[in-house]
Amino acid sequence: MSPLAVPVTNFGAYLDQYPKIFRDCDVISVTHSKNLDSPVLHEYLHLIIRHRPSNAWRRLLVERQTHQDQVIIGLWPWVTRQGSGRSSGAQLPLPLLMRNLRFVSLNLQTVAKILLYVHRQRPEYHVVTANCFWYADAVFEILRNAGQSAGNYRYHQWPYLKLRGVAVIANPRVKGDLRVAAGRFQNLLPNTPFRGEIQDAGGKDQDAGGEGEDMDMYDVFPRALQVTGDTATPTDFDVSIIEAEENEVSQCIIKAMKEVDLISNLDELAIRRLTEERKADIIAFSNAVLASPEKQADLGHDEEVQRGQESEDSDFIAQLVAAVAKMGSENALSEREEARYEEAIRVFAASVLKEVSN
Repeated sequence: MSPLAVPVTNFGAYLDQYPKIFRDCDVISVTHSKNLDSPVLHEYLHLIIRHRPSNAWRRLLVERQTHQDQVIIGLWPWVTRQGSGRSSGAQLPLPLLMRNLRFVSLNLQTVAKILLYVHRQRPEYHVVTANCFWYADAVFEILRNAGQSAGNYRYHQWPYLKLRGVAVIANPRVKGDLRVAAGRFQNLLPNTPFRGEIQDAGGKDQDAGGEGEDMDMYDVFPRALQVTGDTATPTDFDVSIIEAEENEVSQCIIKAMKEVDLISNLDELAIRRLTEERKADIIAFSNAVLASPEKQADLGHDEEVQRGQESEDSDFIAQLVAAVAKMGSENALSEREEARYEEAIRVFAASVLKEVSN
């Protein structure tokens, strides 16, 4: 089955096409990731959905691209029980996992509504304004608030979170070497995912597409699970096992960065430009949200933070962030401006959650 990109404007309708499967699915994990194989280290989310009657799971990718906000289906197959989902030609970007939410259960249709609502607030992509960084931040924060309101989530972060929103841009002369090195390290892992093409299910004005004209969703859902049996119990599923395997890929990315000496091979001009543009966008967004008379209260977070194990990678990441900060220092956000943005994202998230809940 070829991967399929479904616009978020059609995602709810897509789920409705397959009620026998998706009406019994919930979201149990959301991870905010950064993709190495992108000019500005593209940021996106991946969701793990679970079919409750069978406890089979599948990973979906949610992102903002230049032409649409979309959910990519088919990079990974349906997997039963504790399978990793990285066999049968599964595909991954080159990801650095930054932070994660684990849910007891979050309604999939509610998540579809959230994706659509965020899209409608800033539907047009700009390389900086309303870009992938903002979209991933906003959706993650809304789902975090949704989990907090329901009292059924845990928050986890890895050392790579320090790279969130950071303009880590490699000099063009080493970009190819970086991809090759990352792929080589990744190929050493068992059941290495391949990288293939993604079919487009249609633009903004098209109807929701199926999973390819020659492939029905019911055909790719494990046939053994299409007959309803005993409902699996929550103890049958430990999402942390999946995340641990994915983190091995993140460690491969760091090895590749070290091998090409990325800190000495950053694109200073590109970093300065993107840092300046991001600052302008963040200030504009923060001012608009915090000045609104209808803004919702900042809910904040009362949670236990589970942190990934510190390692030698943590020192490398700190050095990388410091190098980027030094290059973009003249155009960087102040601590106060960064704090206002974090507040604005939380206020925006609370407002969206209220609208979606009504």
